[in-house]
Amino acid sequence: MQTNSINGKQVILVRGVPGAGKSFTLKQLLVDLKPESYVVHSTDNYFYENGQYKFDKTKLTEYHLRNQKAFEKSLIANIPLVICDNTNLHHWQRKPYLKLAKQYNYQVNIKSIGLIHTLLAERQIVSMYMNRNQHGVSQDVYHSMLKGLSSNN
Repeated sequence: MQTNSINGKQVILVRGVPGAGKSFTLKQLLVDLKPESYVVHSTDNYFYENGQYKFDKTKLTEYHLRNQKAFEKSLIANIPLVICDNTNLHHWQRKPYLKLAKQYNYQVNIKSIGLIHTLLAERQIVSMYMNRNQHGVSQDVYHSMLKGLSSNN
């Protein structure tokens, strides 16, 4: 993966439901890059305690804000490649990151991972994602995330 913006600064917003393979895909894409040339920000990281993922819905807003602040610090530091690894399914979820990228003159690239639900029956894709996800996301939450996704590119 290389940055292809004029000033060499690029933001990648990864989007996809939990279990779609966002983090896995990123690890594969970043394997050949020098660690100092990029940073990955994920709200999920704030939910880890002693190596265990413990989701607490009451802390979601706080952790998203902390992630956004850390993301901004990376932009201020002029790190060449800054990545947001969240679900980012809807525009309102991406908006703070898009605004910051624009403010600090970063080119933005949105990468959709695993958003193939229109090709398979929703029930099958939800079942597949539920089996792969590591965050205990319920079936109802998956259906809610997928609902209207095609109109929220």
